[in-house]
Amino acid sequence: MASQGGDVNAFPLAEADFLLRLADAKLKLERNVPAARLALEAAQKRLEAVKENGLAPLRTMLGEAIASLRGVKLPDFSGLAHKVLELEKEANTLPLKIDSGVPDIKNRVKPATDVAVSDDANRPWWDRATEAVWNQFKDIVVIRRERNEAPPLIAREAEYFLRQNLQLELESMRMTLLGDNAQAFQDSNQQIRDWIEKYFDTQDSRVTAFLAELQAMRAVPFNPYIPDLTSLNRAFNDFMTQRQPIRAVRQAPVTSTVVPAAAPAAAEGEQP
Repeated sequence: MASQGGDVNAFPLAEADFLLRLADAKLKLERNVPAARLALEAAQKRLEAVKENGLAPLRTMLGEAIASLRGVKLPDFSGLAHKVLELEKEANTLPLKIDSGVPDIKNRVKPATDVAVSDDANRPWWDRATEAVWNQFKDIVVIRRERNEAPPLIAREAEYFLRQNLQLELESMRMTLLGDNAQAFQDSNQQIRDWIEKYFDTQDSRVTAFLAELQAMRAVPFNPYIPDLTSLNRAFNDFMTQRQPIRAVRQAPVTSTVVPAAAPAAAEGEQP
């Protein structure tokens, strides 16, 4: 007599269910794309052992999800953090802006020896003297305007504090990478750029290379598109709800009835 056993696909389907849920959690809670992809690939292998026609659409969705995760390009946060450490070292060697306007100012504010004065003898002496003074004074006015438009300079005693602030901001930018804080990273990056452009010699190749590195970091995508596995898990749950268990058929063991042999008849002439 035959009897039915348990569901032959129960174990691989339970494993696949766990792996699909694990992949979804890795993406939503940790944004761990490599771990999620490995979980999906393991679920795919478990489902290969399940020979049920209802799994065909689910297998297609699973393959598409794996392909999507393979295409996700996550930023290399550890590599970026290492670059920031290198920038911290380079920041101490960046040259500050030079006060190139000072020598010119000193030359131009000296009393002029060849001031042009009108030789009109009919003009009063005080009028001609006023013209001579104005010819010198107007140069000073021009110089003052040019000096105010010159790049802002920093006193030597303040250089130490500027470089220390720069180091602290670079370290803050590195910490934002560990916390995956895109906005804080961009804010620190912009603050550093502002200081470099304002106080350091942007004509120097080291400074331009420093600024170029900061600009390249700004282009790093912190939040790339990551596929959502909700529909995949929902489809698997629907399949599990609708499927019928496939039970193994067990054959009952055959029992044989042993009939004891009859005792041999007594030979003739034998006495009991």
